Amino acid sequence: MLTYQPCLCSEVDTQERLRGEASAFYLEQCLHCGQGITTPWPTEQQLAEAYSSEYCSSETAKFNRLIETWTRFAARRRARSLIKKHGGGASTRILDYGCGRGILLNGFKQQGADVYGAERAGSGFESITDVHIANLDQLLADGERFDIVVLWHVLEHLSLPRDDLQKISELLLPGGSLFLEVPSFSSWQARLFGRHWFHLDFPRHLYHFTARSLQAAIQQAGFETVSLHTYAPDQQLYGFAQSALNAVPFLPHNHLYGLLKQRGSRGAWFGTLLYLPILVVLTVPALIELLLSVGASRGAVLTVHARKPNAKAGKLDSKATGTHDLKLGGQK
Repeated sequence: MLTYQPCLCSEVDTQERLRGEASAFYLEQCLHCGQGITTPWPTEQQLAEAYSSEYCSSETAKFNRLIETWTRFAARRRARSLIKKHGGGASTRILDYGCGRGILLNGFKQQGADVYGAERAGSGFESITDVHIANLDQLLADGERFDIVVLWHVLEHLSLPRDDLQKISELLLPGGSLFLEVPSFSSWQARLFGRHWFHLDFPRHLYHFTARSLQAAIQQAGFETVSLHTYAPDQQLYGFAQSALNAVPFLPHNHLYGLLKQRGSRGAWFGTLLYLPILVVLTVPALIELLLSVGASRGAVLTVHARKPNAKAGKLDSKATGTHDLKLGGQK
C-alpha cells in the first residue's frame, strides 16, 4: 500500500477545494498552510495505471520533432544556469532524481558535470545512459554524495515529500545545492481555471504546493532558501492555453497535449494545425497573465534554489547568496 503523509505542516484541518475533470479524485486543502492533498489517496494499482506507457515512454523522444527540439534546447540552457547558480565547476557531481528520459541530465553532462540519474523501478527508463533504478534509501546506503540534487517537477509525485527532502539533505555535501520546481497551487492560473488547470494532474500529483507550504517543507528539512520565484514562461504560457482549452465543454481533457505527443502522425499534425487560430487568440491573454502573475509572485510554478548549510560557515548570509524571500502572508 502506498504510504500516506499528512499535510507537511502536520495540521489536520482541511476543506474540499475542487474535483478533477473526468476524475474520481478531488483536492483537500490545508486551512493552515494552503497545501493541497489528492483525495482519496490513490492505490498502487491506480498509480500504475496512471503511469502507463503513454505517460512514461522508454523512447528517447516524447513529443513531435518541433517540441523535442525546443525541450532539449531549454534543458541545455537550464543546466548551464543551475551549475552557474551553484558555483560549481567541471567536477560538480549532480543527482537528477526522477530524471525521466534524461533530457536535463544530458544537459548537465554536456557541461562536463559528473551525473547520476535516478528513476523508479518499472519506469521504463533503465536502458538510458546514466539512468539508474534507485531510490533515496539505496543511494544513502551506498554512501553516495552530491554537490547538486535536482527535483524538476518530481516532488509533487512523491508520497513522502517531507521525509524525502530530509534524505536529500543527507545526500548533499555541506554547501550543496537543491534545485526544484513544482506547479504552484497558489498561482493565479490555479485559481482562474480550477479543475480545468493543466498542472493539477490527478492522481499523479499527490501534493499541490503553495509558496508558503513549499518553503516551510524546505526549511523543515534543514535547507536555507537562496531564491524562490515563479517565472517559467514556457510552463506558464502552455499551461494557460491548455487550461483554457480544457474549459471548453466539447473538447477532450488535455487534447492538444495528447496531439503533441503523437510523433510522426499526420492526423496529429493536422489536429494541431486546427488549434493554431485558437492559440493565436489565446496568446494575448496568456502574455498578460504571465506578466501580471509573475510580477505578483503568483506564476504557475515555484522554482527554488536552496542550500545545505556549511557546517563551518554556519548560517548562510542572505546578502551573499542573493536570498529572495517572498512575502508569504496569505499565499494559501
